Amino acid sequence: MSRPTWVTVTGVLLIIFGVLGMMGNLQAIFMPKFMSVQQSFFEMVREKAEEKDPDAAEIIDELEEMAQVPDWFPTFISFYGAIGVLIMVLYFYSGIAMMNLKRNAIRIAYLAIGLSILFAVVQILIALLFLSSFVV
Repeated sequence: MSRPTWVTVTGVLLIIFGVLGMMGNLQAIFMPKFMSVQQSFFEMVREKAEEKDPDAAEIIDELEEMAQVPDWFPTFISFYGAIGVLIMVLYFYSGIAMMNLKRNAIRIAYLAIGLSILFAVVQILIALLFLSSFVV
Protein backbone atom coordinates (compact mmCIF):
# COMPACT_ATOMS: atom_id res chain seq x y z
CA MET A 1 0.00 0.00 0.00
CA SER A 2 1.48 3.34 -0.96
CA ARG A 3 1.43 6.21 1.46
CA PRO A 4 -0.61 9.28 0.43
CA THR A 5 1.30 12.53 0.07
CA TRP A 6 -0.64 14.27 2.84
CA VAL A 7 0.32 11.52 5.28
CA THR A 8 4.00 11.93 4.40
CA VAL A 9 3.90 15.71 4.69
CA THR A 10 1.97 15.63 7.97
CA GLY A 11 4.25 12.95 9.42
CA VAL A 12 7.40 14.87 8.51
CA LEU A 13 5.99 18.09 9.96
CA LEU A 14 5.01 16.33 13.19
CA ILE A 15 8.52 14.91 13.51
CA ILE A 16 10.18 18.29 12.81
CA PHE A 17 7.92 20.21 15.19
CA GLY A 18 8.32 17.50 17.83
CA VAL A 19 12.12 17.71 17.70
CA LEU A 20 12.11 21.53 17.76
CA GLY A 21 9.63 21.53 20.63
CA MET A 22 11.78 19.10 22.60
CA MET A 23 14.78 21.38 22.15
CA GLY A 24 12.82 24.41 23.37
CA ASN A 25 11.46 22.59 26.39
CA LEU A 26 14.88 21.20 27.28
CA GLN A 27 16.05 24.80 27.34
CA ALA A 28 13.27 25.56 29.84
CA ILE A 29 14.42 22.67 32.05
CA PHE A 30 17.92 24.14 32.26
CA MET A 31 16.75 27.74 32.71
CA PRO A 32 17.34 27.75 36.52
CA LYS A 33 21.01 26.96 35.87
CA PHE A 34 21.22 29.82 33.35
CA MET A 35 19.57 32.12 35.87
CA SER A 36 22.17 31.27 38.53
CA VAL A 37 24.96 31.94 36.04
CA GLN A 38 23.29 35.27 35.21
CA GLN A 39 23.17 36.15 38.92
CA SER A 40 26.88 35.45 39.35
CA PHE A 41 27.54 37.53 36.22
CA PHE A 42 25.66 40.47 37.75
CA GLU A 43 27.74 40.18 40.92
CA MET A 44 30.98 40.17 38.93
CA VAL A 45 29.91 43.16 36.82
CA ARG A 46 28.81 45.04 39.95
CA GLU A 47 32.23 44.65 41.54
CA LYS A 48 33.98 45.91 38.40
CA ALA A 49 31.52 48.78 37.97
CA GLU A 50 31.85 49.98 41.58
CA GLU A 51 35.62 50.14 41.17
CA LYS A 52 35.38 52.45 38.14
CA ASP A 53 32.15 54.41 38.62
CA PRO A 54 29.76 54.29 41.58
CA ASP A 55 26.89 55.52 39.37
CA ALA A 56 27.23 52.45 37.14
CA ALA A 57 26.27 50.27 40.11
CA GLU A 58 22.80 51.86 40.06
CA ILE A 59 22.28 50.68 36.48
CA ILE A 60 23.42 47.19 37.47
CA ASP A 61 20.94 47.27 40.38
CA GLU A 62 18.10 48.17 38.00
CA LEU A 63 19.04 45.36 35.59
CA GLU A 64 19.30 42.91 38.45
CA GLU A 65 15.90 43.98 39.75
CA MET A 66 14.38 43.40 36.29
CA ALA A 67 15.86 39.89 36.24
CA GLN A 68 14.39 38.93 39.63
CA VAL A 69 11.84 36.14 39.60
CA PRO A 70 9.67 34.69 42.37
CA ASP A 71 11.09 31.86 44.45
CA TRP A 72 8.68 29.34 42.90
CA PHE A 73 9.69 30.11 39.31
CA PRO A 74 12.86 27.92 38.94
CA THR A 75 11.06 24.81 40.18
CA PHE A 76 7.99 25.60 38.11
CA ILE A 77 9.87 26.19 34.85
CA SER A 78 11.82 22.94 35.21
CA PHE A 79 8.62 20.99 35.87
CA TYR A 80 6.82 22.75 33.06
CA GLY A 81 9.69 22.06 30.67
CA ALA A 82 9.60 18.36 31.56
CA ILE A 83 5.87 18.21 30.78
CA GLY A 84 6.56 19.99 27.50
CA VAL A 85 9.22 17.45 26.57
CA LEU A 86 6.75 14.62 27.18
CA ILE A 87 4.16 16.29 24.97
CA MET A 88 6.74 16.81 22.23
CA VAL A 89 7.83 13.16 22.46
CA LEU A 90 4.18 12.27 21.80
CA TYR A 91 4.23 14.72 18.88
CA PHE A 92 7.37 13.05 17.50
CA TYR A 93 5.93 9.57 18.02
CA SER A 94 2.71 10.52 16.25
CA GLY A 95 4.75 11.61 13.23
CA ILE A 96 6.61 8.31 13.15
CA ALA A 97 3.35 6.39 13.57
CA MET A 98 1.85 8.33 10.71
CA MET A 99 4.84 7.65 8.47
CA ASN A 100 4.52 3.92 9.29
CA LEU A 101 0.77 3.98 8.56
CA LYS A 102 -0.20 2.79 12.03
CA ARG A 103 -3.92 2.36 12.61
CA ASN A 104 -4.14 4.86 15.52
CA ALA A 105 -1.71 7.41 14.07
CA ILE A 106 -4.31 10.08 13.41
CA ARG A 107 -5.81 9.74 16.91
CA ILE A 108 -2.35 10.02 18.44
CA ALA A 109 -1.63 13.07 16.27
CA TYR A 110 -4.90 14.70 17.37
CA LEU A 111 -4.01 13.99 20.99
CA ALA A 112 -0.50 15.41 20.57
CA ILE A 113 -1.71 18.53 18.77
CA GLY A 114 -4.51 19.07 21.30
CA LEU A 115 -2.15 18.73 24.25
CA SER A 116 0.32 21.04 22.54
CA ILE A 117 -2.35 23.71 22.06
CA LEU A 118 -3.52 23.35 25.66
CA PHE A 119 0.10 23.55 26.83
CA ALA A 120 0.63 26.77 24.81
CA VAL A 121 -2.57 28.37 26.16
CA VAL A 122 -1.58 27.57 29.75
CA GLN A 123 1.90 28.94 29.05
CA ILE A 124 0.42 32.21 27.73
CA LEU A 125 -1.91 32.55 30.73
CA ILE A 126 0.93 31.98 33.18
CA ALA A 127 3.12 34.47 31.34
CA LEU A 128 0.35 37.07 31.50
CA LEU A 129 -0.14 36.47 35.21
CA PHE A 130 3.61 36.54 35.82
CA LEU A 131 4.14 39.71 33.80
CA SER A 132 1.16 41.38 35.48
CA SER A 133 3.02 41.15 38.80
CA PHE A 134 5.76 43.33 37.29
CA VAL A 135 3.28 45.97 36.14
CA VAL A 136 1.48 46.35 39.48
